Amino acid sequence: MWLERVGEQHANDEMIVERLALALDLVEARYDPVGVLEAAIDPTRPIEERKTALARLRIDPGSHIRIIATGPDGRPGTAPSTAVPTRHGMLRATLGRAATEPPSTPAGLGTWVRADHAPESWDAAMIALELAEPTRPVVDASDLGTLLMLAQAHDPQAPHEDIRGLMRLDTRSAQVLRALVETDSIRSAAAELGMHHSTLQARHEALTRDLGYDPRTTTGRIRYGAAEFLRRLTDERVVADESGHPGDGQG
Repeated sequence: MWLERVGEQHANDEMIVERLALALDLVEARYDPVGVLEAAIDPTRPIEERKTALARLRIDPGSHIRIIATGPDGRPGTAPSTAVPTRHGMLRATLGRAATEPPSTPAGLGTWVRADHAPESWDAAMIALELAEPTRPVVDASDLGTLLMLAQAHDPQAPHEDIRGLMRLDTRSAQVLRALVETDSIRSAAAELGMHHSTLQARHEALTRDLGYDPRTTTGRIRYGAAEFLRRLTDERVVADESGHPGDGQG
């Protein structure tokens, strides 16, 4: 692009150049939306740099958006989208607005935020994606409530001992523990598991010793629920590497 003035400098020259620069940025964004969206969701970038990226995507910083996280091959619709390296591996970030259709493939829907707070939505979207499962392939981070705050405070590389305790359980012990937490009595849990109640009572006592808390008390149920939720966000290799052999895996 070349501009040349003939004659005296005009008062509007600076404005014309500024608007031309903005127009060129918008055109470039159409051909290179990938790097632009990645900049908009990067929490390490200064907010002014993120606002510039949003302008190139023709998004007002005050408008409400959400970021959608999918596997690297997933791409919901025709919205701006980019593959992003994360601690979870390569993921795809897609810009979601009110008219954006949620994907049908496994996806995490970030919280609705001001566009200039897009990194917050991206963080929530990645957490939601980790919680997706075959029976619930699309998870909306907005549905997590205060659990989202719990997940954001969790370090998956240094899990709390409550989480490690659950990750060390074999599949049957995990089933027994879940029944003890979710049923009204030892007898009810025994009936559900097909065990004699005295046998289950002994398992209950053993689990209480191993976990360091009684899973049938009010506090114990809360500790179990929080640890089980965060277990799904923790790499099983962390515990496997410490023990020297792979964990049983609970799914």
